[in-house]
Amino acid sequence: MKHYTGYSGFLALTLLLNCSPGCTGNVTLAWEYQGSEPIWSTPLVLETGDGEGLILMGDEAGFLNAVDLKTGTHKWRFPTRQDIYSSPVASKDGKRIMFGSTNYFFYCLDREGNLLWKFPTGSRIKSDPAVFNGMVYFGSYDKTMYALSVADGSVVWTFPPKAGKPKPGGFLLTLTTNGKKDAGDKALKQNAKENNGNKAANLENKKQNAADEIEKAGKVQESPAVKYETGAFSYSSPIIADKTLFVGNMDGYLYALDAKTGVLRWRTRTGAEITSTPVVDNGLVYVGSHDKNLYALDIHNGKVKWKFQTKGKIMSAIRTYRGKVFFGSFDTDFYCLDADSGKLAWKYGTKGPILSAPAFHDDRVFFGGGRGDHNFYGLDVKTGKQVWIYKNHGGRMDADAVVYKSMLFMACGDRELYAFKLGVYKRK
Repeated sequence: MKHYTGYSGFLALTLLLNCSPGCTGNVTLAWEYQGSEPIWSTPLVLETGDGEGLILMGDEAGFLNAVDLKTGTHKWRFPTRQDIYSSPVASKDGKRIMFGSTNYFFYCLDREGNLLWKFPTGSRIKSDPAVFNGMVYFGSYDKTMYALSVADGSVVWTFPPKAGKPKPGGFLLTLTTNGKKDAGDKALKQNAKENNGNKAANLENKKQNAADEIEKAGKVQESPAVKYETGAFSYSSPIIADKTLFVGNMDGYLYALDAKTGVLRWRTRTGAEITSTPVVDNGLVYVGSHDKNLYALDIHNGKVKWKFQTKGKIMSAIRTYRGKVFFGSFDTDFYCLDADSGKLAWKYGTKGPILSAPAFHDDRVFFGGGRGDHNFYGLDVKTGKQVWIYKNHGGRMDADAVVYKSMLFMACGDRELYAFKLGVYKRK
C-alpha cells in the first residue's frame, strides 16, 4: 500500500509563488493532495463551520478520503474495499455524508468518518446520489433506482417496485388524445387476446411491447397493472427538479419519476445507452446519449424539442450557464450550444474523449481532458477561446470539475486532487 500525503504550510505558499508553467489566465495552484490510488469520484466540498471545511472523494482503492479544505492535509478515510466511482453528497444539515461503492453497498457516515448505516443492493453502484426532502436517491447496476430515508437508510420506494415490499403501485401505460383511445389501448387489447392461455413469461413480453407502442404514440399515465424490466442504472446520476427525479438508463431511456412516490411520469427513448447525467433548466431537461446526440426534452412530457449530433458518444454530465448548454463528447470536442435552439455557439478540440463535466467562474468554463489528454482547460464561455491550461502529472480526468467560491478543484487519475485559486477574469 502506498502512503497518502497532503501538502500544506510552507510548501503551499511556495506553490502559490512559484506556479508551474501551466498556470496562466489568473489561475494559480494553491495545493495538491496526493492519494494512494486514482481518483474518479467528483469531490464534495463540505463546510464544517468557522470558515473550516472538508473535501471528500472516493478512490480506486475503495477509500472515501477527507482532506482539509484550506490546506489539503489528510484528515481521515473510510474503507469499503472496492472501487468508489460514486461522488459523495451531504444531508441538508451537512452532518451526514452518503455515497455508493462497487462492493454493492450504499453508505452513510458522519463528518468524522464513522459509519451511521449502510444499505445492500444487488450490484455495483457507480452513479452519484441526490438528496431531497429527507430522502437520498441512487441507482445500481441491479436495474433499480432506490429512495432511502436519510435518517436510517430504510427503503421509501424502489423503481421498478420490488415484489413483497411496500410500494406506491405498479403501473400500466395508457394513452388518450382528446378523450379518444389511441394505439396503446389497441395494442394492449390485441396482446391480451393473442396471449390468452399462454405462459406468464410470454404475456409479460407482450405487455412490454404494448408499453413501448404506447410510448411511441404519446403521453404516459399511471395505472396499476403492467410491470417491466429496466436496464442497469449506471453512471447516469439522478437529479431532482420540479418534484421529479430524472435519470438515464442503459436501456436507452431517460426516466422521469415522481420524487415522493417513485411512480413513472414519463420516459423517452434515445438511440443507445444513457450514462450522461441530465440537467434541468428553463423547462427543459438536457441529456446526452451513446447515440452521439444531446437531447433537449420537455420536463412535463418528455417530448423532444431539439437534438444535436456530435461524432462520438456523450457520457459527460450536462451543464447549463447563462443561456448556454456545455458538455464534452467522445469525439474529443467540448461543445457550447444555445440552450433554447440547440444551435452550435462554438466548440473546442482536445486530445482525448471527454467525460469530465465543467464548472464555471467569472465567465470561464473549466473541465479536464480524458484518456490520452493530461490537461485541465479554462475557456471563455462566450467565445470558446482558451484562457488557461494546466498539465497534470499524467492522468485522465473522469471526475467533474468543482468550483467553490474562488477555488477550483480537479480530481484526477494521476492520484492527485488539485486546488487552484481563481482570480478575477477580464476578457481582452
